[in-house]
Amino acid sequence: MAINDLISPWSGDGLRHSPKGIVVDPFDFTHCAISGDNRWNVAGEPTLYLASSRAVALAEFSRHLNDARSAGVRAGIKKRNVFRYSLSFIATLDLRSGAILHELGIGTSSALLAQDRGNARSLATFARQLTLAQALLVPAMAFLNTPTEHWNIVVFLEKLEPDPKVYILDADPDGEFSA
Repeated sequence: MAINDLISPWSGDGLRHSPKGIVVDPFDFTHCAISGDNRWNVAGEPTLYLASSRAVALAEFSRHLNDARSAGVRAGIKKRNVFRYSLSFIATLDLRSGAILHELGIGTSSALLAQDRGNARSLATFARQLTLAQALLVPAMAFLNTPTEHWNIVVFLEKLEPDPKVYILDADPDGEFSA
C-alpha cells in the first residue's frame, strides 16, 4: 500500500497554551519554527503542536519545563493561558495506529517510536517532505500507554494555506493552568 493511501481527513479540537499576562493572537504561529528541542521537528520547520486535552497540555508543558529550564526560568513561566482550537485537515497521518506503523515498516508500537526523538524526527521529515500529510496524530509522551485517548497533533504549517482560518475553524480562550 502506498503511504498516501494511509492518509485521511481529520477534524477535532486541540489545545495550545501561551504565557499568562502576554497578549497573544491565537492565530499567530510565528514562533512555531524557533525551538530545536521539539520531538517531531527541528528548528526552522514551522510546526504547530496541539494537545488532545488540558491534561495532555499540562503534562507535556511540565515535562518540557523540567527537562529544559532552570528553576529560575520555570518559576517565571508557570502560568499559562489555554486556547481551544476547532481544527480540520484534509491529510492527516495517524501514527498512533499500530496498523499504519506496520504498513510503514517500523513496527507496531507508537510509544517506542515517540520515545526516540531521532526516529520521531526522521519519520516526521519523511511525512513532511514526501507525503501529502499536513499533520501527524502522535501519542502524548506523558501518556504513552493510552495513545488513542491522549495525543498531540503535529501540524506542518508550511503545507497549509498562509491564513490559518482555512484549517482552524475557531479559536476560543479555555481558561488557564499552572505548572
